[in-house]
Amino acid sequence: MSSSYLRFPHLRGSLLTFVAEDDVWLAPAEGGRAYRLSADQVPVANPRLTDDGTRVAWTSWRDQAPEVHVADTEGGLATRLTYWGNHCTRTIGWTDSDDVVALSAADQPFSRWTWAYAVPGNGGPARRLPYGPVSNIVLGPGGCVLLTSVSSREPAWWKRYRGGTTGKLWWDAAGDGEFAQLLAELNGNIESPMLLGDGPSRRVAFISDHEGWGNVYSVGAGSGTDVSGTDLRRHTDHGVEGGDQPPFYARHATTDGTRIVYECAGQLWLLDALDQPARRLDVRLGGPRSARAPYQASAARYLASAIPDKTGRLSIVEVRGTVHRLVHRDGPARVLAATDGARARLARPLGSDFVVWVSDATGEDAVYIAPLSDAPEGAGTGSPDSDATANVVPTPEVYGHDEIGRVLELAAAPDGSKVAVACHDGRLLVLDGASGTFTELAVGADGEVSGLAFSPDSTWLAWSDPAEPGLRRILIADVTEQVTVPIAVTEPRFVDTNPV
Repeated sequence: MSSSYLRFPHLRGSLLTFVAEDDVWLAPAEGGRAYRLSADQVPVANPRLTDDGTRVAWTSWRDQAPEVHVADTEGGLATRLTYWGNHCTRTIGWTDSDDVVALSAADQPFSRWTWAYAVPGNGGPARRLPYGPVSNIVLGPGGCVLLTSVSSREPAWWKRYRGGTTGKLWWDAAGDGEFAQLLAELNGNIESPMLLGDGPSRRVAFISDHEGWGNVYSVGAGSGTDVSGTDLRRHTDHGVEGGDQPPFYARHATTDGTRIVYECAGQLWLLDALDQPARRLDVRLGGPRSARAPYQASAARYLASAIPDKTGRLSIVEVRGTVHRLVHRDGPARVLAATDGARARLARPLGSDFVVWVSDATGEDAVYIAPLSDAPEGAGTGSPDSDATANVVPTPEVYGHDEIGRVLELAAAPDGSKVAVACHDGRLLVLDGASGTFTELAVGADGEVSGLAFSPDSTWLAWSDPAEPGLRRILIADVTEQVTVPIAVTEPRFVDTNPV
């Protein structure tokens, strides 16, 4: 069984397509080895096969905005069909005349107004279909149309939602433009409409969570112009007590008119018929796992900050959750903090000999202070430009674990004696470097404090205080005193920020 997360399945005949690792894949409909069809390594969604299985259309973010692309199942370059530049564009399927059916809110005043379009599979202007804003659409034989009204999210995104934007199921059995609502009394969110069978046995299938979990259901659709909408049945048992299927929502179900394939917990499941139990497909991805291979990260791309010390000879640099000392002339870059599974941030020089940062290496945010030079005996001079200490990672002191919460901002006193910390709960704390203790200097009256700044002599700390809703003032305090009362520099009449 593949360890990858498989999504957006669709099948025709003996061929199955789906999305994994940001690419479109093809596999036998009964499972087995899959082969990569696209190789852009960008987000893709909703691949759809033509009835003869020779072409696949999908939505790709290759050119920033999602657009409809198409390619032959035998391989080759994908062709871009749309140029809408709308983030709601989504591929739905194909028409009998080899047009791609896609949804988009292009040229609409609201992003939720997604209309259906028929896009020529060989390129050309798209034709808007006359069904109004919809979230999904099925064009059946004889002109019949099945669609769901616009819903804000699929059931798995907004579990057990029962508000006014739940998906509704509409059915035009005769194809004359007159729609009737199916299951109007169903208290759930309906998505992924599907039409199976023909004649009196024809049924409409869909995903709903009206019983608490997203499962595949179907209802009788009648024949001809008759609208049945009765005989509701559940065909999967995800989340059902005593069931042997995983307790996760069924998602992204599609059909070829007889079988239904869907995704659940990153695996693909198949209903061979509505009267048979769902079974999990054993799909194995072929090809290299290039997206999972280690690679050299670009420091320039992931540079978060570079703050020089007061000598101007070096900077404390934060790159992708690690902290480094970088001299401004010749010399090596030295690692100060690089712990797997942890993120170091807000790194600052602390006086002339230390560096301070915040890390969650212990599970919660804490303040770390480490020396800039920490060479073992006989390793060299320990000067900032010495090669001998380049690979010696200093041992930091840790302060405030399980005490300070989530840190939003940090400021270091120029003389290295104190560190100011703004916490997510509105507290302004000052860490004394000599004693290692925190002092609560102030608490924001209406939110978090910000803009922490020490005076050059390290005596005063200034910050922006949320005094009232929508207003901020500047406060300062003498951090050398044991007990101090903040002094208001400005009145809470405006939004005053970033004191220096």
